[in-house]
Amino acid sequence: MIAGSAAIESFAKANGYELVDEFYDAAASGADPIAERPGFAAMLNRMLVMASRPY
Repeated sequence: MIAGSAAIESFAKANGYELVDEFYDAAASGADPIAERPGFAAMLNRMLVMASRPY
């Protein structure tokens, strides 16, 4: 399990959110460039795709 996953799942459940995917970058730091973090880049791409869909 990814560190923090249980806390995130618990928060989502308690607040009525549905987690639809997880994104992970092994051995990455928040200070690393996005180009070196494929999981973070995939998350941003998913957000852009979802934002462009009609409700």
